[in-house]
Amino acid sequence: MLDLLRADTYVSFTWDKAAHRFDRVKALNMSVENLRSWDEYYRFIDPLTFPMMERRHPTLATQILCQSDLSRTEFFNDFLARDHMH
Repeated sequence: MLDLLRADTYVSFTWDKAAHRFDRVKALNMSVENLRSWDEYYRFIDPLTFPMMERRHPTLATQILCQSDLSRTEFFNDFLARDHMH
């Protein structure tokens, strides 16, 4: 999957409608600690995931929030950047 997407990191969650949260995590090249921090805190300030889910079709993160605005968020600086994501 990483080669196909030309990516360094891959993370996939399954949305559990009943529990109103994600489960069944699959991740490559992302720390377990950082994934846990997303579930405990960053999901509440994540400016990308839920707007992308609402679209129901492939969406670039920059279609939701431009890179320069994203790079000024706590979500980017304290969460994504930890595992070298941008």
